[in-house]
Amino acid sequence: MTITIRDLSYFLSVAEIGSLSQAARQCHVTQPAISKSLVRLESTLNQELFLRTSGGVVLTGAGSEFRRHAQRVVREHDEVMRYAVSCREGKTGLLKIGVTRPAFDAIVSSALIQIENVAPLIRFQFDLDAADFLLASLESGHLDMAIVPVRTELPPYLQVDVLGSDNVSAIVRVGHPILSHSLISLQALHNCRWILPKPNAHAYKWFEATFHRAGLVMPKAHLEINHAGPAVLNIVANTDYILYVPGGWNSTLPSSLTALKIPELNIQRDIGLVYRKNTFWTPAMHTFRETLYASTGYKATHAE
Repeated sequence: MTITIRDLSYFLSVAEIGSLSQAARQCHVTQPAISKSLVRLESTLNQELFLRTSGGVVLTGAGSEFRRHAQRVVREHDEVMRYAVSCREGKTGLLKIGVTRPAFDAIVSSALIQIENVAPLIRFQFDLDAADFLLASLESGHLDMAIVPVRTELPPYLQVDVLGSDNVSAIVRVGHPILSHSLISLQALHNCRWILPKPNAHAYKWFEATFHRAGLVMPKAHLEINHAGPAVLNIVANTDYILYVPGGWNSTLPSSLTALKIPELNIQRDIGLVYRKNTFWTPAMHTFRETLYASTGYKATHAE
């Protein structure tokens, strides 16, 4: 015979109150319903759970032991139900998201602050890597979505919502010797000391292609790094390195740094939320996406 959560709830109510009639009123059922439930429990357990007295009912030793287990089961059941409601409302769940470091700094970080006020129980696993690697992980189903620079046509099974844009350009310190040139050519940059992205990064490939189109050999990287945070900017501000790495600062630079006016090297990139067209959107995914939309000012034009 099956023991149900309802049976356990009736049992705990009777054990707490010591009266079948009062327990029935508390549970909004009839007293016979309570009685039948207790009979089912005692029959299933082959144990007497209550002693009937003139003043009501009291737990037996077996009943006291069973009460401890029943309380744990009912408590865990209630937690599961609360979790289920939170899942349905998009307030909890686990999201696996791929994001480039510049996009994390520029877009995702502010969305995470906002989502803390909306759905603090949602958990995140972030993969911070190059866009090509993240898109491959998204296509294979290892990620729920990716937030990456979008530069070419995506495969037909991927959808992108453009959330914003950033720029990649060559950055130097104010007073850098290269600034003494009246016209800065690619040839003049060849022997400079460069901080470049790793070869798998789109900015690196663009940099390499730009020099090849001009019939020049690409300068060698003295430092390779895929993200220019404050520490890297500080290095550039105090050395003669030229930086060509995406950064969360976007177009806002410290006063000690300046961008070289070399149109061939400037990249304007869209940053997009990329997901599989056939993906099942969980409530948590919806919540995170709407938070991204709100933080970036994106206006959704499609329907699920």
